[in-house]
Formats: sequence, structure tokens, C-alpha cells
Amino acid sequence: DVTVVFNGQKHAKTFAPSVLVRRVLKWATKEFGLKGADAENKELRLASASGQAMKDDAAIGSYVHYPKCELTAYLVDIVQPQG
Repeated sequence: DVTVVFNGQKHAKTFAPSVLVRRVLKWATKEFGLKGADAENKELRLASASGQAMKDDAAIGSYVHYPKCELTAYLVDIVQPQG
């Protein structure tokens, strides 16, 4: 089970462990009604102390470790350093 949090709202869905993060990201942007420019420059970050950015080409299952079979992520803007 994957739960994505954005602007205080949550949406959840069950994905196979082999599904790529980019597919979950696409689902999340659609689920939160983001279109066009609002859906661009978004990424998923782990809802943990590290807040690690999830790689688009990684399997969603690589972020879950037995016996826990659920994941919470934040949908956020990609931070681009200035300077």
C-alpha cells in the first residue's frame, strides 16, 4: 500500500512492488488534480526522518522492507539550488 500526502490531503492505492516510482508519481499528480504546469517539477519523497527523494526509475518495492509492506511519501516540488 502506498499513501501519498500533498497539501494536507492523503490518497492511497495498492501497487505491485515492481511498479516504478514514476508511475506512482503520475498516479499521484492525477489523483490530486494537478495538470499542466502544476504537475511539472514534482517528486516523491519518503515520509521519514531522512526525507530522501525517490528515484523515478526505482521499483516502489525497493523502498519497503519486510515485514512492513506499506509506504508513505510526500508529493513535493523539486528543489533546484540557486547560484
